[in-house]
Amino acid sequence: MRLLMVGTSYRAYAQEALALPRANTAEYIQEVLVPVDTKLRRSRAAPIKANDMFPNRRGGAEQFELLDRIPIKNFGSGELLK
Repeated sequence: MRLLMVGTSYRAYAQEALALPRANTAEYIQEVLVPVDTKLRRSRAAPIKANDMFPNRRGGAEQFELLDRIPIKNFGSGELLK
């Protein structure tokens, strides 16, 4: 299952749609193999109004939080977003 669908050259999109703070430059994407029956939470990133930590961000991207631990071997090596 692919948890985050982001194109190969969409750093700005990831920052905007995931409502990331200024310090998170969305430099990497990582594939994660999530075992069947793993509990997770699915949501959409909320929009953020500008403050010291965040610029205005529209949010709206689908995101997942793993509620169960999974083996470290299930995390692929990160790839640079362009």
